[in-house]
Amino acid sequence: AVHVMSAHSSTTGALEAALALVVVLGEGSPAGRPRRQLAAQEGFIPLAVAAMAAHPSHVGVQVRVCAAVLSIVSGMEASDVERKEAAMRAGFVPQASRALEVHAQHARVQQGACLAIAALCAGKGAGADARAQRVAEAGLLKAAVRAMQAHVQDS
Repeated sequence: AVHVMSAHSSTTGALEAALALVVVLGEGSPAGRPRRQLAAQEGFIPLAVAAMAAHPSHVGVQVRVCAAVLSIVSGMEASDVERKEAAMRAGFVPQASRALEVHAQHARVQQGACLAIAALCAGKGAGADARAQRVAEAGLLKAAVRAMQAHVQDS
């Protein structure tokens, strides 16, 4: 999947397929942890964030990157926390903020971005507090409230 994303970064169909594969392979059970770690080691996180930046108006890419990041950063083990930090370093928060703004009327983008950001902030201790503070400083708490207000009737 990482190779496909690298080789076909301008082809949204190939990107979406690769991102969907990462979601499935990185599913949140403990059995998925080694696959999530492998995806991170292969460079998935910066490629995913770059895909968001390269295709800001493409709903499918935004939704699938958020789902893939959610899948990759879920968990509370040390390796999970490192992937959370990797997503922060790669610039996921500003890209998620941009997606929330650009796609304010797309419930799937709003949901995906909010869930991925929540997973990034999940945890205990100074690292989790620092991530949550950076998310708050980026205005994502206000963006989450706007998403809730805009999509209160969506299911």
